[in-house]
Amino acid sequence: MKLIKTNLPSDQFLHLPSDFQKPIADDLYQISDFEKNFCRVKLAPTNEIKKPVLKNLPKKLTSQARQTFKLIHDISKDLKEADELVNLVKATPDISDEVFVQALMFTTGKKSLIHWKLLLIICSLFVPNKEHSRYLSAYLVRNAIDDWAEIAQLCYIRLMHVTDTGVKPSQIPEQALSGTLKFGITIAEQMFHQRKSHPNLPLPHTLYRIVSVLQLKHCEQSEGVFREPGNKKVVDKLAEELNQDKDELEGSDVTVNDLASLLKKWFGDLPNPPVPFETLDALLMDSGENDFVDFTELLPRANQTSLMFLVGFLRSLLKHADKTRMDSKNLAMCFTPAIVRVADGEDKEKAKSIDKVAPAFVEALIKRWNTDQMYPIKDEFLH
Repeated sequence: MKLIKTNLPSDQFLHLPSDFQKPIADDLYQISDFEKNFCRVKLAPTNEIKKPVLKNLPKKLTSQARQTFKLIHDISKDLKEADELVNLVKATPDISDEVFVQALMFTTGKKSLIHWKLLLIICSLFVPNKEHSRYLSAYLVRNAIDDWAEIAQLCYIRLMHVTDTGVKPSQIPEQALSGTLKFGITIAEQMFHQRKSHPNLPLPHTLYRIVSVLQLKHCEQSEGVFREPGNKKVVDKLAEELNQDKDELEGSDVTVNDLASLLKKWFGDLPNPPVPFETLDALLMDSGENDFVDFTELLPRANQTSLMFLVGFLRSLLKHADKTRMDSKNLAMCFTPAIVRVADGEDKEKAKSIDKVAPAFVEALIKRWNTDQMYPIKDEFLH
C-alpha cells in the first residue's frame, strides 16, 4: 500500500506558529490604537493611578484596580508579590483584564525584566478578553523580535495556549520561568526551551531521547510492548528526574515496559495533545485514511513533526509483530488516548464522536502516512 506524503511548513521558528508575525506584516493591532479605544491613560510606567486604566471596568472595582496596580508597581526581584496578585484576581475574576493592561504598562518605555516575568506569569494563568487578546498578542509579537525576544516569545506561547484552549494551571506553575520541565508543558514551550541546546531538532528532544533508549534496549523484541505497563514508581521517578535535567533512562533497572509507559506518559501529560483541542472539529469532518493523513497538515509544525516521528517509530515495530504481538490496531489503541483527547468539560456527545473516530485516525497514520521526513531522524537535526 502506497504511503501518503504531506508537506511540513518551513517556519522561521520551530516553537512559534507560521503566521505569528502577521500583525507586523499587516500593521495590525497597534498599542496606540488599544490606548485610544480602551484606556483612560497612556500605557507607560507611572507611580499611581486614581481610576482603573480600562475605560469599561466597573466603578465598583476601582479599589481592587488600585490595589493590583500597587502590587505590580512594587513587585520585587523575587516576585514574592505575585502570589497575592494572583489570589486577588482569582477572588475577583472581572479584574483580570485590568491586571493584564497594568502589567503591560511596565513593559513599555523603560522596560523592566521583573515586570516581563510578572507578565509571563499572568499570561500563564488568565485568559484575556478576546478583543484585548488581539492587541496583547500583537504587542508580544512585536517584542518577540526585539531586545526582549526570549521572554516575549514565551509570553506569546503561554498566552496562545490559554486563549486557544482555556486550559490553564490553577496556581503559578512550578518552575514557571525555568527551562528544565519536560513533562506537563506544551510542545511549543518545550521547543522554545531547547532552541539553544538542540537548535536544529524539529521535535522535542525528550521524545527523541525516550524512543532512542527504547531502541537501545531492543523494544522490538519485547512481547506486548506499549500494552504491558511499566512500574509506576519507576516511571514517575524517571519523569521527575527528566524535569530536573537528570537522565537515568539507560539505567540497568529501567525496563522496556518502564520506558514504553514513560513515552505514553510524556504524550498524556501534554496540556494540549499532539492533535490540539482546537482542531478536533476538523478531525470529525474527515472519514477516510487519505483524509486522516491530509488532516495532519492542519497541525502546528512541532505537533506534526512529533506525531510523524512517533508514527514512523511505531510503523518500524510492525516488522517485528511476530515477537511483539502488536499490530497496527494494537499500537493505535495504546496511543490513541494520549494523541487524541477532548478537553475536560467538553460536550459529552462530541467526546463520544471523538472516541469513535480517534482509533481509526491513529491506525490510518500508522498504515498510510509517509514519515520519511522525520523517521529515522536525520543526522543534520542532531547537530
